[in-house]
Amino acid sequence: MHFWGRKTIIQTTWAAVMAACVLIGCSKAEGTPTVIAPSQENALPYEDPADKLPVTGAISPVRPRILVDQGGYLTGAEKIAYFIGDDIPRTYEIRRTRDDKHMFTGSISSSSYRGEGEPCLADFTEFQTDGEYYLYAEGMGESCAFTIGDDAYDSLSSEAMHLYYLNRCGVTLSEEYAGEAARSGCHLGGAATEKDPAALLDVTGGWHLDGNADRDVPAGCRVVNNLLLAYEMNKDSFGDDSAIPESGNGLPDILDEAGVEVRWLLKMQDEATGSVHASAITKDTGKVTVTAATNDATVSFAATVAWYGYLYEEYDRGFAEKCKSAAERAYESFLKSGYPADYPASLHAAAQLYRLTADKHYENVLTLYFRTDDYYKKMITDENLFLAGICYLMTNRPVNTQVCSRIMDGFKDETLRIVGQSNMSVWGVGEEDLFDEEMTVREDDRESFEAFYEKLERILDEMRILTVMNHIIYSREYTGVLEDYLHYLLGCNPTGADLAASGGEYSASDLGAPAGVMYDAVYDAKFLILLGAVR
Repeated sequence: MHFWGRKTIIQTTWAAVMAACVLIGCSKAEGTPTVIAPSQENALPYEDPADKLPVTGAISPVRPRILVDQGGYLTGAEKIAYFIGDDIPRTYEIRRTRDDKHMFTGSISSSSYRGEGEPCLADFTEFQTDGEYYLYAEGMGESCAFTIGDDAYDSLSSEAMHLYYLNRCGVTLSEEYAGEAARSGCHLGGAATEKDPAALLDVTGGWHLDGNADRDVPAGCRVVNNLLLAYEMNKDSFGDDSAIPESGNGLPDILDEAGVEVRWLLKMQDEATGSVHASAITKDTGKVTVTAATNDATVSFAATVAWYGYLYEEYDRGFAEKCKSAAERAYESFLKSGYPADYPASLHAAAQLYRLTADKHYENVLTLYFRTDDYYKKMITDENLFLAGICYLMTNRPVNTQVCSRIMDGFKDETLRIVGQSNMSVWGVGEEDLFDEEMTVREDDRESFEAFYEKLERILDEMRILTVMNHIIYSREYTGVLEDYLHYLLGCNPTGADLAASGGEYSASDLGAPAGVMYDAVYDAKFLILLGAVR
């Protein structure tokens, strides 16, 4: 079982948190295995015992030569396998995993061979019998196992959701829902502030976002934002059955889980000023210190809490109103010391609050940004400007149609670029030269480590804009490219590894990486956007 770790204090990276929690005060239920957190950079200012541990996890010397989506394929969807190497045979077999029974013989297309080092392809879309299988080819061996079925990605989506539950702070994780990761509640006492150590605040709850069990407001907001985007783009893909305590309560589990963080965010708001403390830091003694309020935390809070209130209104108007009031107070507090143009999150907050309240005050902030060409140049690459543009396009409030057209043009241009490159790529993704057959990752080699995760994030960000455009303007071509992105992440890539998980038959951990995209809090949320679009 994997838990969250961290590359930096703001960007969260998932890895093994359990041992770090034990070291700093998260008690572990009897029988729970100890997992050592990898060394962290820019962590808290005390020496982490894990920093002295050697890098673990040997790189597997054997990589599959027949590449498939290890997560599976939907029954009626396109199914492509890739064959890597020289002397590719002309045919392959599909065999059933439970008894190795031969089920299907297909041809490998020699015409699909596109140059030295590139794969040959086999299309087995016509095989639509649900079950679990593997591919075999003479002289090449076997592929990893995969499933075919209408529910092929359901367990993957549940696992991605469940990881947030396993990182909840301040609550007991029972064996019923957490299995071997069960533990008692942690960080339940009052937290001191940096300014006044005697003033204890109740900041229990939220998620541990790193190996030190810290909780950070801007980082938490970024995770919640992507969970909310996943839900709003494809609501029907997210049910109430992800095996968390709230499952079955009539609220989609993705909103339940986002709500865990939102309720913690509300505790971080100063009652007197409306400003928001930046983080809850766990000291080496196990005690929690609440850091000072910052403009970044305050305006990020305003955007996220307003968005949650907007989506939550149909389920609980009382709590939605509480979120609305808190977001408005935070934005008002921010304006006393911060200038909107200096904080892109202020545009996202203004967009969410305008959609929520129709207040012209927030529209004026939007106009401040939208009247500059700089916004349209940066909206694809800046997280907050991107989310603000989506919100503005989706609001039912009065909008400037010329602004909407410019935003749409920018999104369309980027989508056309991605689709065009995807159509030119043998792997079906927009980014070329992301991974290669020889790629390995070493955590003590920061260049390879960071490059690996940067490449994964580029894939996820391209997928995210495709999902948004497919929501606004449905296209079967967009859907097909999104499926290709999922196949790429789950094994149909030059490494042959499942880049989403780390415990699969051949996964990111076999390349030497600590874990795949599901074990980074932000990446996991973006991965749920993709799963929501494809399921």
